[in-house]
Formats: sequence, structure tokens, C-alpha cells
Amino acid sequence: MKRAGHLIEKITDLDNLLLAYSKASRGKQDKRAVLEFAAELSRNMECMRQSIEAGVVDVGHYSYFPIYDPKPRLICAASFPERVLYHALMNICHPVFERVLISDTYATRPGKGVYKAIGKARVSQGVPFLGYRVYPHKLLLNARSKYRFSMKMKRYQDLLEQGLWDEQRYQAHILPLLAFVRHAYTKGLREKLLDESS
Repeated sequence: MKRAGHLIEKITDLDNLLLAYSKASRGKQDKRAVLEFAAELSRNMECMRQSIEAGVVDVGHYSYFPIYDPKPRLICAASFPERVLYHALMNICHPVFERVLISDTYATRPGKGVYKAIGKARVSQGVPFLGYRVYPHKLLLNARSKYRFSMKMKRYQDLLEQGLWDEQRYQAHILPLLAFVRHAYTKGLREKLLDESS
């Protein structure tokens, strides 16, 4: 493979860093960490540029929180500056990686992803994959996913009806949930649950 050159210069280019900031902040502009970073954007961009060039990038500032869906797990989330750094690196390095990845690599690749991987995995007896049961000519939710979908729909509806959530927060949670189940044959399940909630 031909060696890629001048990567550090490209990564630390101000336009690339600003693009990285834009990607990292997408949909999170009202979060405290994003607002704090934006308040000192020029200084933060310059500090990031200098630390990358010097090879002394400060990473590892994670926040941890538990989730219980479907089982207890501890989630580790990168700090906002580290997410900006990630995007700055991937904006430049992703095309380099893309040239050498095998065709059956699906994660974080344009035009690939979970649903392309599911399409590739279809076999006659049905394969369990990421909450689905994959068959050659159909895609179904597995039993656990059906249960979780039903419980979340009811919980989100209750939070909306009790006034604990406004419509915007409800939509932010319900739309990804519906997008997940829409990829499978779930028309009857969705209609049943939506009828019960109306």
C-alpha cells in the first residue's frame, strides 16, 4: 500500500478542525459541554492544533453511566473535545482506511453500516443479528426486541401523557425506536401499539 503523506498537516488544518467541531456538535448544540467549547472556539481549535502537532494530545476524559437495556452495562462516553478530535482524525484518515478495508467490513463506512450487513447475512434458517432474526426473504424482530420495543413505546407515551416530557423530547426518543423496528416486518406490531397509545 502506498504510504499516505502529510496527514498531520491535513488533520490540523483549521477548515478540517471546524468541520470536525460541526460534526461532533450536530444535534447537541444545547448541551453544556458543546456550549462551553463553542464559547472559546478559536482558542480550543488552536490548542487542539498545537497539541496534535506536538504529539501530546490529552485523551481519556470519559464519563461513565450505567444502562439497563437489555442488561446492566457501564457505558463509557468520550468528552466533547475528544469527539472533535475523533472527527478531525477520521475526516482525513477514513479515505486512507477505506482503500484497504475488505468489502465485508461494515462499521462506520459510507454506504455500508448495520442494515447492509444484515442484507449480507441473510440465510434460510434465520440468523440472530443485532436484535433481528434475519431470513433470506424477510427480517423479523427477535422476541427480546419486540418486548423492549413494546415496553419503551408504553414508557415514552406515559412520560408524555404525565407531562414529564414535551413533544420534542418524546419525538427525539420515539423516532429512532420506530426507525429500528421499521427495518423488520413489524407493521402489525407497530399498528397495535400505536392504537393502544391513542
